[in-house]
Amino acid sequence: YQNKKIKLSDIIIPKYHDTFNDTSYMHKIFTSGRAGTKSSRGAIKAVYKIISDDDCSVVIIRKFHNKLKKTVYKEVLRAIKRLGLDKRDFKITVSPMEVRYLRNGNTIYFTGNDSIDDTKGMIDEEKPIKLVIVDELTEFFEKGEGEDELVNITATFVRGNDDEFCMEYYFNPPRNDKALVMEWTHKMEKRSDCIRIHTDYRDVPIEW
Repeated sequence: YQNKKIKLSDIIIPKYHDTFNDTSYMHKIFTSGRAGTKSSRGAIKAVYKIISDDDCSVVIIRKFHNKLKKTVYKEVLRAIKRLGLDKRDFKITVSPMEVRYLRNGNTIYFTGNDSIDDTKGMIDEEKPIKLVIVDELTEFFEKGEGEDELVNITATFVRGNDDEFCMEYYFNPPRNDKALVMEWTHKMEKRSDCIRIHTDYRDVPIEW
């Protein structure tokens, strides 16, 4: 289904290879400083998921709607190109903000979680949601309900999905290890269904 043959290992850093197609962890936490390539990993994963699995949908969430277009949405459009795919194979809309793969009808939905009802009506009855990406996680702790909000989001999307389901979280860790987002992260790391991968610029191949 690829127009240009692109190897995933050429566009994501080695530290991400093992977990890219892993379905054994329900929660994956990706942290990095600047230039750790986690944003491009998230977008590539979202696009790859909808083209490689014939029956799924993906949801990408930021705390605020108004941040979506310039960040995760733009990154997904970039990922289509990075994967060597043709934009004409997708229906790309801004209102509602969605990227649909025409060959199988799988869709990436983008939403803010400004209020708790924002994610309520998003369930795709046709296609099970198998991947939820939460970007800039720190905002959920600094300007939202933190852990309660995340538990709610997970419950909203996992409902009725007995197949596979994964929550991925992306953020730059604050310097203060006692920050709420870090306390949550350390708590999650103790769970057997959670993995955390931290990267920095040293994990990125020099030639990149």
